[in-house]
Amino acid sequence: MDRYKRKVGRFVLVPSDGGKFEVTVGSDLVYSKLKTGEFPDNLALAKVIDPLVKAAWERSQAR
Repeated sequence: MDRYKRKVGRFVLVPSDGGKFEVTVGSDLVYSKLKTGEFPDNLALAKVIDPLVKAAWERSQAR
């Protein structure tokens, strides 16, 4: 997660049960282990998260 340290204001980890592992960016669910049945690797998550973080960063810099 070091790749996002200058672009993300905070990360929030929410404890869960039942094998649930979900990643949201803002209010968008971008990954769900319950839907895929698999735990993601870092590269798979980065491919999904990077464009969203980049877009949010660019919007914040345009203000």
